[in-house]
Amino acid sequence: MKQELASKPDSESVKGLKQPKSWKFGNTLVEEGNSTIHICENPVNLDWSCYSVLIALLRNNGEPVSKQDLLEIAWPGKVVQENSLAKLIGRLRKSLGTDGQALKTVHGFGYRITAQCFISADAAIAPSPGRPTKPSRRIAHWRPWAGAALAATVAATWLGLELRREDETQELRIGEPPNTIGRVLWVDDHPENNVAEARYLESQGIAVYQVTNSVDALRILSMYDSYTAVISDLGRGEKPLAGFRLVEELRRREDNTPFFLYTILPSNAQRELLAELGGQGVAATPQDLYDLILPLFEHSNNQPAHAL
Repeated sequence: MKQELASKPDSESVKGLKQPKSWKFGNTLVEEGNSTIHICENPVNLDWSCYSVLIALLRNNGEPVSKQDLLEIAWPGKVVQENSLAKLIGRLRKSLGTDGQALKTVHGFGYRITAQCFISADAAIAPSPGRPTKPSRRIAHWRPWAGAALAATVAATWLGLELRREDETQELRIGEPPNTIGRVLWVDDHPENNVAEARYLESQGIAVYQVTNSVDALRILSMYDSYTAVISDLGRGEKPLAGFRLVEELRRREDNTPFFLYTILPSNAQRELLAELGGQGVAATPQDLYDLILPLFEHSNNQPAHAL
């Protein structure tokens, strides 16, 4: 049986005017139905997916939640690769600051929160200055109306998050062919050397995004979860091992996006080192590259990729 996970307010909770919970751990205050959390009383906005995963972990009170359940929570109804969840957890840890250390990986299973959480049945919103902390009789008399307003506010919050998410999706979808089945991030300080290969991948419905350095690659991969693979050269400028350093940093960040080196002088030593660092293969010719990359997209044929 699946554990109780985060979800949008259901009809029962809205009709019953169920009060949202709030959780306090470390310096972080999280209120159910409000994606703006507070850390040291400072507001921090979370995206919809991060917020949903955080609520799921909090609801399970320290018990681990499987990766599959969290994928369904963060991206309902969508087929998303497991490395997208690792990136999401990385963003969430960063947003939580020092409290992000409480998000622990349960290897081979999922994630859990290890910090001691204090749970309140009502959202712990500080009263306005001068406002009595206990309700007067008049306030108590109107409490049913307040409950209805609260339910409407919770629903409106979720609707606003969905609309904002949809707007972002529409904006990022522009300029990409409608039949795109996936995306590749190509890291090379001389992208002109890969024009023919990039065009061939695009002819197969694979969108190719190119950057010239590892800094930009890491920044893009931390923001977007939709890349099926990373292709990198080995050396760049005065950094002969730039490709190895890039995959090493990705794996340190728990980003498991398939990683391939494309180099004119491959060797067994390169292949062994790349495998040790968590990479998937080395290609020396265009055909070698296609043989490594195209199988990743076989399940996506004739199925458009989700927006970035």
